Amino acid sequence: MARPRIYDDELRRRLLDTAAATVAAGGTDALNLRTMAQECETSTSAIYALFGSKPAVLAAVAQHSADSFATSQHAHAPAESGVADLRALGLAYRQWALDHPALFQLMFHPTFFAGLESPQLEDRSNDSIEPLRRAVRRAIAGGEIRFSDEQAAVLAMWGILHGMVTLEMGGIEPPAMQLSEKDWLGAFHAALAGWTTAPLF
Repeated sequence: MARPRIYDDELRRRLLDTAAATVAAGGTDALNLRTMAQECETSTSAIYALFGSKPAVLAAVAQHSADSFATSQHAHAPAESGVADLRALGLAYRQWALDHPALFQLMFHPTFFAGLESPQLEDRSNDSIEPLRRAVRRAIAGGEIRFSDEQAAVLAMWGILHGMVTLEMGGIEPPAMQLSEKDWLGAFHAALAGWTTAPLF
């Protein structure tokens, strides 16, 4: 009996990235396994071996987006202050979105995760916000920002980060704004300035 073919992680990532781009552009109905296999120069047998079915591919894309985003946030090492942490996390948030536009679109799509009941996915999604929570907690404890409610501060900071990145990525009309990192930092600092208890520089 022939041994089953083994497909590597590199092919799996290519398939996930291709599926993410397809779904981001045309929704889940646009995903066709045969077309995906052709685009990745492989076979549908490889897709079935790695994932098992189209719903399993979609679930894997959701997990991939959550894992990728969480990894980018946890890669940040603590800086000299809570506000500096917030700045660094904001830049990491923006860079991840620029590097992975399809995953960004799916990660925060209001309906893509609907029906994907996965404790692992939920845990990873919750875990992705922990670096921001720690930075906010640190900034509050150090008296750097005018907040006493950690949850309110996290929501406010996240709203700023996500709103600015969404504007740049073209998530709403008018189309994407052409922002440099300097422009982005200036706007981010201006938003934070109202909450800080000392000059940012």
